[in-house]
Amino acid sequence: RQTASAYVTFGNPPDNCPEGWPIQEEWHELRVTQGPLATLTHATLEAFDVIMESGHTVTARHSGVATTYDYGARSYGRLVVITNICEGVQFQSYHAHLETISVTNGQSVDFGQTIGTTGDTGYAVCGNGQVCALEHIHYEFRNLPMTVPWIPTAIPYGCVGDTNCNTRIP
Repeated sequence: RQTASAYVTFGNPPDNCPEGWPIQEEWHELRVTQGPLATLTHATLEAFDVIMESGHTVTARHSGVATTYDYGARSYGRLVVITNICEGVQFQSYHAHLETISVTNGQSVDFGQTIGTTGDTGYAVCGNGQVCALEHIHYEFRNLPMTVPWIPTAIPYGCVGDTNCNTRIP
């Protein structure tokens, strides 16, 4: 399977603030299944989940310093956290349930750099409310709202399920 990525940037935005989706491949019907502050597992999180197969490239959407976890962070499974300062506020982006991690703990990460691949590590809440393993990417911000301009499309707060979230990626 071959994939390609392309980025178009207008003006000269800082690369320390997030921009774009962490998954860049062209997929059809790829949808957000849980939005920020949703009732299942995001009740207190600025995060969204996208169901997808394992093995797709996950890229850094801002520069910063990586912290990596191999099953050590709650139910996140393999996790990469990137920390930087955006508009004077220190924030972190979380990339969870990864199959592989391509960066090392403490490594400087550049915008667009591959940080891992999608997977099903850790735990998720399935449609029946049970905890299960489920192939998806969990993308989360700490200390920064998960809104435009930090993500390309507004994801409805509190949404759960394809119909309610109604957001396609990319």
